[in-house]
Amino acid sequence: MFTTLLSTAIIYKQLRPKATRFVPADFAFIGRMTDNPRALITWHETGINSLEDAKKKEIPLASASTLSVTAIHPLLLNRLLGTKFQIVNGYRGAGPSYLAMERGEVAATTVAWDGLVGQRLDWLKDGKVKVIARVGSRPLEGFESVPELRQFGRTPEEKAVLDLMVLPSDTGQVVAAPPGIPKARLAALRTAFEKTLKDPAFLVEAKQRQMALNPMSADEVQKLFDAARHVPDAVLNKMFELITFKKGEAKKRKKPKKE
Repeated sequence: MFTTLLSTAIIYKQLRPKATRFVPADFAFIGRMTDNPRALITWHETGINSLEDAKKKEIPLASASTLSVTAIHPLLLNRLLGTKFQIVNGYRGAGPSYLAMERGEVAATTVAWDGLVGQRLDWLKDGKVKVIARVGSRPLEGFESVPELRQFGRTPEEKAVLDLMVLPSDTGQVVAAPPGIPKARLAALRTAFEKTLKDPAFLVEAKQRQMALNPMSADEVQKLFDAARHVPDAVLNKMFELITFKKGEAKKRKKPKKE
């Protein structure tokens, strides 16, 4: 039995140490299909076309919850760069966030890049949304010059926090087996996984389905999870200082009567 881990699993123990009953780095990793870069987008009618613009005007931004990267990433930009995103929680998933932007409820959100390309490519082509920041090492095709979150760290501690917060995007969709799986079985699963990602028929189907592929070996995945496990206490303390919401920094979504 194996599973595809949520990308945020790599930092969940750091975010909620008392609530997490497992050690993410102890999973038996099989490999990664792709990473999960994210984009901060604004609706074209807002006049917010860059992070510099976002310093001058407060705009509502759709988020899932205060513990979600949809809220953490813009909060970090507010704290480190001086942007004025008003984070509004309660938008569970990209679909409700997209709808809220079209309705004018919010003016910005953060989304998985590959999902945006797959579901709203016309928005990008037609300029209905502006991409003003990205999260993750992979450059966004057509938006390579967009600034990346990590570049805004001002001190070694802040840079280390941003490295940690970007890990879910760089880790992406990891396939893993339970801890303690027999070595021979794990080796067989890794071999099968690697062969699948090189199989011509699979690659054709992936292209037809517009599946993004950016594989990573099990050993490379393990290094990322080990890096998250061994974050110094000083960095964790700085992380909580930067990502803990103060009173009034986030609002609750007001749901429309019909959605």
